[in-house]
Parts: sequence; C-alpha cells; structure tokens
Amino acid sequence: MRWIVKTLLDGVYCDEFQAEGDPIIPVDGSEIMISTDGDRFISATVTEIDVDKSKSPAVLRIICCSPSDARRVISDNS
Repeated sequence: MRWIVKTLLDGVYCDEFQAEGDPIIPVDGSEIMISTDGDRFISATVTEIDVDKSKSPAVLRIICCSPSDARRVISDNS
C-alpha cells in the first residue's frame, strides 16, 4: 500500500513524504524527531494520529506539539 505521511507541529505542516508498505505509526504521547527543512530535526510529542485509507494513496497525519506544549496538553487532559 502507498502512503502519504504528513507531520504537523503546533498546527503547522512540517514534513510530507511518500512511503510504500506499512509505515511505522507512533503512539500518542511518544517523542519523535521530525524534519523541519530536510536538514534540521526537532523533538516533538505526538498528540494525535489520523489514518485515512479511503484515498489512494492512503494518508497518515501525525499531529505533534512542541515538548514545552506537551506538558500543557497532558495536564489539560488530566
């Protein structure tokens, strides 16, 4: 299966790439490194995953927040 993987950081699209096969899908709350310009990577906390297999290629959106915002998100959900 072909995928388009889109990463958002604090509501702004940061990275988009195509993948073949099954992508590795991170879980909510995990820390990942995302590309902001192809050469620079920053740490982010996954807050939501959106999978849409109704399209071809399928779309995987990984929604993240900056680590400083993650503490706020976690405390807001408590």
